Amino acid sequence: MDEEDLVKKWLTETLSESERLSFEQTETYRKLQRMDGILQQMKAPDYDVEAEEKKLPTASQPAGVIPIWRRNAFLKIAASLLLVLSAALAIGYMSMGDETIKVLAATKTNTYLPDSSEVALNKASSLTYSKSGWNKARVVELSGEGFFKVSHGSRFDVKTSSGTVTVVGTQFNVKSRTGYFEVQCYEGTVKVRSKGTEQILKKGQGWRLIGGLSVALELGTDDGPGWLGNESRFESVPYGQVVEEFERQYGVKVKLVRVDVNQMFTGSFTHDNINLALKSITLPLNIKFDREENLVRLSGDQ
Repeated sequence: MDEEDLVKKWLTETLSESERLSFEQTETYRKLQRMDGILQQMKAPDYDVEAEEKKLPTASQPAGVIPIWRRNAFLKIAASLLLVLSAALAIGYMSMGDETIKVLAATKTNTYLPDSSEVALNKASSLTYSKSGWNKARVVELSGEGFFKVSHGSRFDVKTSSGTVTVVGTQFNVKSRTGYFEVQCYEGTVKVRSKGTEQILKKGQGWRLIGGLSVALELGTDDGPGWLGNESRFESVPYGQVVEEFERQYGVKVKLVRVDVNQMFTGSFTHDNINLALKSITLPLNIKFDREENLVRLSGDQ
């Protein structure tokens, strides 16, 4: 179960004991606890319900009885507040020095940096930067995948666990997942430093590092990565990476049976139709699939 489902169950107090113990180990739970501590310090002004009700017209209703329409209005307000809280949890939290934006498994989001640079974050990704030190150094830390439109100015660094991407003003995509690092340049020039090597990428060029092996890429005429248009695209990518991206986009668990995760896959899948997406990633490799709720089974030949 992903964190978004755990948050929903936590809010409705329907977590099982094992789910509660698992959720309490996450960073999301710790943020909720910090938020709860802040809320506990806030005190609403005193409000005398009975006194205020006496000020309202009572000709058509007994005193002290809250009409159905008023109760429903209260419930709608509470639901709206809950949705706002949920949205805030999906985006992250702010502090005086640093701002962290965390995208949960079922969402994508766009955000603007202090210099008006724009970042689109893919699902299960996060971005961290210092607000107080931004004018001294334009540096962000990325986990996952993001598409950047960088405003012209001083040097701009994107740091990941796999390497650093440096630009001045350009548009590019960075994907840093476990065992996978890829940079695509759509405008301007990008410098990539990783594992002691340095790559200079110009418009229409990309570079990928998988398992210590680097590959130069040609992007063609595309003006941005496919995921911005709700489509994941792959060119000679290990099948295991394709499956992991499918899991992120649809929030499901995939079980593989007699499937070679190291075989190369070229193709794409949509983010809007799970059955069509499954056909797209299985038919080219003669893999069979069946699905039951949030579990997908992919089976190779006997």
